[in-house]
Amino acid sequence: QPFGGPRTTPNMAASTNSSLARGARRSLSNTLCVTLLFVFLFLCALVAPAAAQCTVIETTYDCSDQTPKLTRVPASIPPTTTELYLNGNQLSSIASNAFSRLTNLN
Repeated sequence: QPFGGPRTTPNMAASTNSSLARGARRSLSNTLCVTLLFVFLFLCALVAPAAAQCTVIETTYDCSDQTPKLTRVPASIPPTTTELYLNGNQLSSIASNAFSRLTNLN
């Protein structure tokens, strides 16, 4: 035992090395998870269309003349909407269920 330090046995040294290895793996695993989360969020931001900046007055939802132009009906329209304006956009087609949640439209 050099310098009168604590006496270690091979089992204690192996246990310490094993603990260090587990800690290193856990740290690497956490780093990998965080990195993958950021990559996922970045890719979602690239793929997802920009959120519509619609004007809301009481139960009227006005999404006219959006920049960038809307190419589909926004999913964020609240079901309490009674009037919806989408003119001045690039809606070449509208899904048959696009308004199914909007049961209060006039």
